[in-house]
Amino acid sequence: MSTARRSRLLLVAFAFALAACAPAAGPAPTPDPATTIDQLASEALGQGITGAVVAVADPAGLRLLRAYGTADEAGMPLTPDAHYRIASVTKTFTADAVLVLAAEGRLSLDAPLATFVAGVPNGDRIRVRDLLAMRGGVYDFTDDQGFVARYEADPTLPGWRAEDLLPILAAHAAEARPPDTETRYSNSEYVLLGFVIERATGRPAAEALEARAAAHGLGQTTYPDRGDDLPAPFARGYISAADEQSRPPYRDGTVSNPAVPGTAGAMISSVPDMARHAVQLAGATDRQTWAPLTSSGIRLQYGLGVTQVGEWVGHDGSIFGYSDMVFHLPARGATVVVMVNAGNGAAVPAQELWIRIVDTLYPGTLTPLALTRPVLDPDALACHGSCVIHGVRASAATRTLRLALGWLVGAAVLVAAVEAVLLADSREAPYWALMLLPLTGIVYVVVGAVAWARRSRNRTGPILVAGGFVWFVAALVNTVEPVLIAAGQIIAWVPVAVIVHVLLAFPSGRLDTGRTRLLAAAGYLIAVLPQPVRYGTMPATPPYDPLLVADRPDVAYGVGVGQAVAAALLVGAVAGVLVHRLVVADRRRRRALAPVYAYGAVAVLGVAVLAALTRYVGVDPLVVPLIQLAVQAGVPVAFAAAMLRGGFARAGELEELAAWLARPARDGDLRGALVRALGDASLTLAFRVHRPEGPVGEWVDESGAPVELPAPGADRVAVPVVLGEREVAVVIHDRALLPDPEPVRAAGRIVALAADRERLTAELLASRDELRASRARLLHSGDRERRRLAGDLHDRLQSRLVLLAINASDASVAEAGSLAVVRQGIEEAITELRHLVQGVLPALLIERGLLAAVEDLAERSPLPVVLAADPQADEALPPEVESTVYHVVVEAVTNAVKHARATKVSVDVVRLGDRLRVEIADDGVGGAQVGGGAGLRGIADRAGALGGSVTLDSVEGRGTGLVLEVPCGS
Repeated sequence: MSTARRSRLLLVAFAFALAACAPAAGPAPTPDPATTIDQLASEALGQGITGAVVAVADPAGLRLLRAYGTADEAGMPLTPDAHYRIASVTKTFTADAVLVLAAEGRLSLDAPLATFVAGVPNGDRIRVRDLLAMRGGVYDFTDDQGFVARYEADPTLPGWRAEDLLPILAAHAAEARPPDTETRYSNSEYVLLGFVIERATGRPAAEALEARAAAHGLGQTTYPDRGDDLPAPFARGYISAADEQSRPPYRDGTVSNPAVPGTAGAMISSVPDMARHAVQLAGATDRQTWAPLTSSGIRLQYGLGVTQVGEWVGHDGSIFGYSDMVFHLPARGATVVVMVNAGNGAAVPAQELWIRIVDTLYPGTLTPLALTRPVLDPDALACHGSCVIHGVRASAATRTLRLALGWLVGAAVLVAAVEAVLLADSREAPYWALMLLPLTGIVYVVVGAVAWARRSRNRTGPILVAGGFVWFVAALVNTVEPVLIAAGQIIAWVPVAVIVHVLLAFPSGRLDTGRTRLLAAAGYLIAVLPQPVRYGTMPATPPYDPLLVADRPDVAYGVGVGQAVAAALLVGAVAGVLVHRLVVADRRRRRALAPVYAYGAVAVLGVAVLAALTRYVGVDPLVVPLIQLAVQAGVPVAFAAAMLRGGFARAGELEELAAWLARPARDGDLRGALVRALGDASLTLAFRVHRPEGPVGEWVDESGAPVELPAPGADRVAVPVVLGEREVAVVIHDRALLPDPEPVRAAGRIVALAADRERLTAELLASRDELRASRARLLHSGDRERRRLAGDLHDRLQSRLVLLAINASDASVAEAGSLAVVRQGIEEAITELRHLVQGVLPALLIERGLLAAVEDLAERSPLPVVLAADPQADEALPPEVESTVYHVVVEAVTNAVKHARATKVSVDVVRLGDRLRVEIADDGVGGAQVGGGAGLRGIADRAGALGGSVTLDSVEGRGTGLVLEVPCGS
């Protein structure tokens, strides 16, 4: 038993004892309250508390503020104004901040939680007021053992953010309760209120809580930024080991990450501030609606961030190394605040000391109600016993299930032992043969329990466990007690019906079609209904005739034959269903299902065939039942083989998936974690990406390879993974292995953030090959242009200049007319050079900018080109943007002239902030594709190199529209 749990039990017993023996309520405190408090505090110190601060005040004149013990193990005295972590008392400030925002009209208490934060189960139905009143039904993340393991190992929990709560809540979606149905303490609900405050104010929740403390004049109450943000003087917090009753050693719990408890328990204060705060809390009771609070089966009253224990109003808190009680008694105007900075492993000291003081000074005001469970009490969160599974702590629900299954297996062994004694007097068969019946039942129970533990949501395990106990009842037919024999006779054929049921339901454990449900029901009816008639009319020697009512062997024979024929027809139909499933299954599904289905077909047919051998061939009556028993006992063994091969692979609990996700150093990838969590080895995680040359919304896997989504109604199903309102991925799985999509959706909610990160990686990987190809095309294009320039210079301009040089040499001795020829040749060479340069980079583009160059292009184009542009669109454009846009326009106009058979082209240039948008459209034949030619592919490459994008709209017969957007500065 954990320390905190043991402490709560002691506290409950102590409170009830006080209520039973306390005298009637008196009118005033005891004559010497200060001495009494000193004595009680000294006794607490003697029990292992390092230090305590107590404040008591009432109108009768009692004013006490004293510190006891030391602030640390070094012996530094504890002062009354020492700061400490107030833990769950933080909730009172959170509630106050929310109520003030509601009063100011900045949020509505009836607004759904989903308005402020996404990803919380039932978030669309949970209202803000439900969270305030602990009626949201949200799972308490401090119950998650995966989280607990990390937090206990390192209370500073580096990197933790409030958002890390959301995957834990998603993992435990099945444990969430409908909102506004009961009041149950949950730290998660007040952490979620922090999201509400931040969304409503646009500021960190810590600022809002500190503002409320300041508004109440609480100058020593703060919300720390870091775990070591500790104002002086500060009492160190110590936790003793669970079973240590002496001091030292202690575990120092002073430094812990305030982001973990957050708005549910992060604040720091002092006892003087809390004494004032207690009065303020009690003064706000007019806004409270009290409701019984359920916490570990114990009831007390809870309002809106305030607790009521008997006549006292306030709040308690407990966290690593600290425990406090902050309460006021409105009827008497009294305040009692207690803070301690250590625990001794036997009690929750602040609660116990506070109860002693209250019951002594103000008897009759404290009803026998235990207090709310503490926030993040490390001992309360401790996991005792076997609760580590593959390095991840199982949840409380999982541990409870496994414990129950362990007891169930133990009960099965006990029943088998009792049955072994009952069968000892039987003369129906050798004792060793009779013992095979209960042993078969144990095989079913054990295999079923393993399956149930591995896949708690799958019904196959429970069916097998029930089948094991059916075997125990059927075996009673071989005892010597008439009542037990009658039960065994009626149930004798039900084990076969169980086999039919489990085979039809495998692997999901559900009968998902009307045909399978009909066959399973028929199996049970055939197994049970004829039995009373058959044994009621068949004579037998006592004590094996407990059901006999008439000596009619002819009726018994007829019923037996009818039952056998019906059973044979049934098992034939079942075998047909199983064989059909194997035939239509794909390779991966066949590998998973074959061990069970193939063996099942043999098993159900073997029952009928062996029964016929007994009836008509005259085989030894003992041999055939033994063979039948061995065949039927092999069904759960075949099931176990399927488990090990992957058809029923370990799925892990969803909370284990969340714990894996939360670990800093994860083993394996996200897909592997989903495979372990859902039990489908064929599972694929696909992400939607955009490729410049591919269709919009193409799907790829985590390596960037293309993935085709299954068609509706196919054997494989795609379940979306949604983050907020955005679909970031899909989980493609086998419908037969996971017929219920809800566990897949729950797993998707857990991994949504990680899946979004994987999507980005997949998109990068998917674009990697395209990037390489783009670079290669740019290199090839540049090399081709350089070769063209070299060829033009060599073949045309150089040849002309050489010829001119020869002519000039001849002209020196020739007539004057030759000089005119030389001059004309030079002018032609200059013109050709100008055209050559124009093809590479127009002079107008360099000298006057983009719009001038496009206007010149429009004037020289053989097609009418209409240019519409903002006159300032090309101001201060980077050179690379100018050249890229110009060449894109040139390419688009060239395509319109050469390929589109267009009659006109329009070019629109507009500047939108820090982006330049160019739209080129023609009225040609359309049908162009980005990857359809080198020109359009080059356009996409150029745009991509600048971080821009190209959108092509080219429907057959409707012309072509190309939109280029590139960043250009602001």
